[in-house]
Amino acid sequence: MLCEKELHSQGYSHCDIKLENIIIDNEFQLKFIDLAHMQKSNQKISLNLGTETFQAPEVKNYLSKSYVPEKVDIYNLGYATHIIQFDGLPNLDFYHNDTLFEKFC
Repeated sequence: MLCEKELHSQGYSHCDIKLENIIIDNEFQLKFIDLAHMQKSNQKISLNLGTETFQAPEVKNYLSKSYVPEKVDIYNLGYATHIIQFDGLPNLDFYHNDTLFEKFC
């Protein structure tokens, strides 16, 4: 998504990408709004940011492990894309005893 790439190229991450925070301008370009949670990119953070329903697993686990905000933006875009494509929320059951969950989050 061009708007995310542009934001990241300027050194920032949105940290709250969801359908309500994406608009289409007069030239049919997607734009992000509500930059209240925006953070500098390329540095790990340990903050509880974003809307709970859309939070990436690593954000939900922020107290025990820091995370990279650009990756959270990518997760959030995938989540929003799933809602558009399948007309509903994804079924995400993350288990803290899952070794893959622990490895990547």
